[in-house]
Amino acid sequence: MDIMKYSEKRLENIILFRPISGALSRPQLKTNFNKETFARRTTLDIDEQINNVWKEKTSKNSRLYNASKFRLSRWYLAEECWVLDVGLTDYKDLCGTNLASNRQIIQEKGLEDFGDSQSYMSMAIGVGILLMTSDDCLTVIRRASWTGEYPGMLDRPGGHPEPDQVLTPEGKPKPEIEGHLGVNDAVMDEIWNSAAQEVEDELGISKEKLQDMKFLGLTSNVSNGGRPSLEFFAKLSMKADEVQDVYSLGRQREADETTSLHFVTSTTSKLLPELILQQKDNSDGTFSARDTQSKEEAETSTSSDDLQLDHSDTLSEAKAIIAEATPYLKASLVFAGAHRLI
Repeated sequence: MDIMKYSEKRLENIILFRPISGALSRPQLKTNFNKETFARRTTLDIDEQINNVWKEKTSKNSRLYNASKFRLSRWYLAEECWVLDVGLTDYKDLCGTNLASNRQIIQEKGLEDFGDSQSYMSMAIGVGILLMTSDDCLTVIRRASWTGEYPGMLDRPGGHPEPDQVLTPEGKPKPEIEGHLGVNDAVMDEIWNSAAQEVEDELGISKEKLQDMKFLGLTSNVSNGGRPSLEFFAKLSMKADEVQDVYSLGRQREADETTSLHFVTSTTSKLLPELILQQKDNSDGTFSARDTQSKEEAETSTSSDDLQLDHSDTLSEAKAIIAEATPYLKASLVFAGAHRLI
C-alpha cells in the first residue's frame, strides 16, 4: 500500500499543504472527532478577552452572530488517507483568538503552557471551493463590502462547516444520522458537503450541478493565528452564462455576501498559478475577466464594479485578478495548478 506524502509551500502569509499524489476524493479524507479531547484550552483572562472582542465586533456589525464550528486540533497522513483530529469551537472564540490583534501573544502562551502554540486558539475550520464551468471558465465572486474579512476582494465561494447540521449539543450524531453513520463519518461528510453547500448559498447553484469534487489541500493562515481552511475543486454541469443567469435571480440564501460574479477563461486561468508564485507585486491594472453581462447591460450599469474587458492581453488580465484576489483564492489557484486541474 502506498504511503501518502504531502508538500508544503509558503505563499505570503498562507502555508499550503497538499497531497503530492493529486487531489483527493471523499474516501481519502477521514476525521477523528472528540468534543473534549480536541477542545480549545482556555483561561479566565482569555475568556474575558473573547467576550470583550465579541461585544465590540457585534456593536459595530449587527449582522454578526455566533454559531458552533468545527475545530481542527491537528492533521496527519495515515497510509492513503488525510486525517483530521476535530473538536468543537464557535465563531465568537474565533474572533477572540485567531482574529484578535494579540493572537501572537495567545500563541506564545500556548507554546509556553502546553508546548503547542494553537492550544488556546479557536482554529475553526473553514472551507472554500474553486469552480470550473462546463465551458472551462473559473467562477470568481466579489465579496461584499460589509463582510468582516477581505471586503470587496475577489474570492472563491467559502464558509464554515456547521456542526449543528449533524451533531446534537452533546456532540453526538443526530438521531436521523446515527442509524447509518458513525460520528466520524458524519463530521467528515459535513465538512466535505459544506463546500458544496456554499455554492448553493452564495451562487444559488444546486449541489446536484457539481461534478468530480476533489480535495485540493489545506491552508494555514499565519496572519490569522494559523487559522485552517480546506480547499476543494469541482466542475459545474453549467456554462458560464447559465451560472450568471441563476446568480442574477438573487434567490440564494447568502445573496448579500457577494456583489458580482466573474468568469475567467481557460486562457487566462492557466497563467494564474505560476504568476502567483512568481510575482510579489501585481497591483497594476484593473480586473478584466470575462463577464456574462450583455454589452447593453454593461454600458448602462452604474455599478462601481464594472469590468474593463480586454481579451487581447491575457497577461494583464491575469495580473489584475491576482491584485484583487484574497490569499485563499490565490492558494486555491496554486493548488489547482499543481494538481493540473486548470
